[in-house]
Amino acid sequence: MPLLQNFPIMDTAYLGEARHIVGNRFCSHKLETINSGNTFRARHNLVEGRMMSLNYLSYGEKVLIEPGELEHFYQILIPMRGRAEVRNGGQNFSASAQNGAILNPDRHTRMIWTSDCEQLLINIPCEHLHCFAEHYLGRQLDQPIVFHPQIDFGINGMKSLRNAAIVFARAADEGHLFGMSNSLSQSMHEENFIATLLQFQKSNVQGLGALLEGVVAPGHVKRACDFVLENAAKSISLKDIASAAEVPIRTLQHQFQYCIGMSPMELLRQERLRRIYYELNSGHAHEGLAIVAARWGFTHFGRFSQTYKAQYGELPSMTRSLARQSRYVM
Repeated sequence: MPLLQNFPIMDTAYLGEARHIVGNRFCSHKLETINSGNTFRARHNLVEGRMMSLNYLSYGEKVLIEPGELEHFYQILIPMRGRAEVRNGGQNFSASAQNGAILNPDRHTRMIWTSDCEQLLINIPCEHLHCFAEHYLGRQLDQPIVFHPQIDFGINGMKSLRNAAIVFARAADEGHLFGMSNSLSQSMHEENFIATLLQFQKSNVQGLGALLEGVVAPGHVKRACDFVLENAAKSISLKDIASAAEVPIRTLQHQFQYCIGMSPMELLRQERLRRIYYELNSGHAHEGLAIVAARWGFTHFGRFSQTYKAQYGELPSMTRSLARQSRYVM
């Protein structure tokens, strides 16, 4: 039985009508049948939440779907039946019961769905994901969030994400969540879903986790860490960090070593490396690498490159090159 059966918006045997209706809800796209057997029947069920929408979609025939760049939303594909061959940017893979997909909106997308393919799709607008990620990570993000497009449902976190999406759909049909439901827990469920996505799916922001996660630290250490996060892009000194923490420099250095095993300036250096990795890994970094490094306080490019390689196992030029290759169709 199709999911979201109480929220139908399309049931048609006409290809043009299906292309028009889905295009109005998602984005303009190419939709063509492959080896048509005159069994085309497009079904689309849709229910809105506060930060995302749930969609059930099937076509009854093998189809080519090519929306290009989604631009305004991320789309998570959870195949309930059948299989889809997916290309998002320069990466190609299969989506099935074992492996789903998340389509990055700044990458060209092309898919072929098998005739028996039925998908549960979760659409998350870019602004909702970006805003939540900034709160979740405690940082301003000035580059797009880019996910590895293939999802492995064998990973515990992503398996729970798949299960949550199916629970959402069934709860919506029962009137408990989404749609006209007035559930006080609606926002909490959606936020937990996006937090799980950010935590477990590989992306360019995955290395920007909380600095003190799992660490018990006094208030002045937390104040110092917050100051570093908020001002990493500025020229700040050890004296500035100690002033923000409201303790003498010597006390701050001792407490940092005791609580987190590094000095305040080492923390600043680590944070700046994280920001550079995030920027280069977005596929949108166009400045020269020396300029990027200098903008984040690394004035000696040779030393920066070696420090970066020691941290991430590759030179910054390789990070940028691989990110560009995964963004564009090769």
